[in-house]
Amino acid sequence: MTRQALNHLRAVRARREEYAGTWLPEPIRETAIRHIAHRARRHAHARRRGFEPDSDSTREIVRRFLTAAANGEVQPPMDLLAPDVVQVPDGGGKVVAARRPITGAADVARFVVGVGGGGNQPWKP
Repeated sequence: MTRQALNHLRAVRARREEYAGTWLPEPIRETAIRHIAHRARRHAHARRRGFEPDSDSTREIVRRFLTAAANGEVQPPMDLLAPDVVQVPDGGGKVVAARRPITGAADVARFVVGVGGGGNQPWKP
């Protein structure tokens, strides 16, 4: 019985040493990590906004948008959105969300009004 257990252990060890799949690449070296980080920072810096929006006007636009959506009005949110707007809903894994991106000011406005309760359950802007 002991001999069979030892033979089994040797067989398992031999199977572990024989890797049947493709070989993994070598680990990333420290210089490569620094270079990747440098390129990522440069890329992020290039994508920064060229201006900072005025917080008061932004707050007012958001307030008007949410108030209109809470009241079930579709036209005011449509007027505030760009014609080619795309909304990518995300429920965060906690609530059900649309499966595909919503495109166009009219469709996005209708979606937001529908989510806001369409005047039945007003949001608090």
